[in-house]
Amino acid sequence: MKNVFGLSGSAGILVFLMFFSVLELGACSRQETMDGEPEGIKGETVDSGVPVIALYGFSRDDPRFKDKSGEEILDILRRWKINAVFGAHKDKELAAVLRNGGIRLYAEFGVFAGEHFWTEFPGSRPVTSEGKLLEKIDWYAAVNPSCEQVRQERLQSFAEILENYPLDGIWLDFIRWPGRWENPEPQLLSTSFDAPTLQKFSRDTGIELDIELGPRENAQVIGTRYREEWAAWRCRQVTGWVAEAREIVNKEFPEIQLGLFGVPWTNDFDNAIIGNMGQDYQALGEYIDVFSPMVYHLMCGRNVAWISEVAAWVQKTSGQDVLPIIQTVDEPGELSADEFGEAVRDALGSPGSKGVILFNLQGLDDRKIKAAGIALEQ
Repeated sequence: MKNVFGLSGSAGILVFLMFFSVLELGACSRQETMDGEPEGIKGETVDSGVPVIALYGFSRDDPRFKDKSGEEILDILRRWKINAVFGAHKDKELAAVLRNGGIRLYAEFGVFAGEHFWTEFPGSRPVTSEGKLLEKIDWYAAVNPSCEQVRQERLQSFAEILENYPLDGIWLDFIRWPGRWENPEPQLLSTSFDAPTLQKFSRDTGIELDIELGPRENAQVIGTRYREEWAAWRCRQVTGWVAEAREIVNKEFPEIQLGLFGVPWTNDFDNAIIGNMGQDYQALGEYIDVFSPMVYHLMCGRNVAWISEVAAWVQKTSGQDVLPIIQTVDEPGELSADEFGEAVRDALGSPGSKGVILFNLQGLDDRKIKAAGIALEQ
């Protein structure tokens, strides 16, 4: 990416015009293990000469798109320099127009979140180290990643989306253990200490626990004696689900790219990315084509330079490309157009970056659209 955005003059104009072309993807390589099972990255890669400028949260109900034809929407996206969108795939007529016009179609797939799972599968509701059922945090209802019923339902739904909609890529979201991270002082939760989860941990690791002691006592035992084993096992619950999703993609939809929205931490908060969230970027790198760290710098109380710092760490740790997702929204305070433009440049210039995702449509006003265009020209 830095080679692309280091261009100036006629070369820069050429890159600018290339945003309107259809993105061509390289053929998928299919590495095999000795027993014939697929491993590693199997999806296609983004053309390194054409940065992806993706819009998250596309909606035809937005006043700027409402009552407009597919061709008119395509024209607006082109003027905005957008060449990929999240959220347009379910409107198959519009999807066809956008795809034919060079706009890639991406989908977000939430994995371990959703209050309806608490009712459908009661064992999916996380249990805290105090032995209490985890409450919703604002709108966020976390789900226990070790719950087998949820794991299987999510895999089935994942396969159905790939089968039923025209997609160029699908990004996993909420693919982690519970926690709210989108602020300078995140809520670091320790879950889940229900009997089925503890029993599964014991079976998988060979560590014997006295389940009858209860959640609180077992949480103390684990925290004192088996903290590293517990963290590693929790990471395997996340990575294991991703591996199964990867296998579905490899066998049935090898042309579709598999992405992951990741918590934007390196070793922050005593390595909470591993200990609390269970996102092991190194292990996940075996199955994910492109990582999108959610580097919402204003929400997290960071400066703009933090965006490329996190993205570079994710790329180095995972060994895979990154497509950082940055905020457009004025949260918790105003995000000026100038600062947004700086964020776009920082995301594009990070090592291994294949472009940028803009979160989200609602926060993208005329000033920010103009700032993004200027950033792309530089």
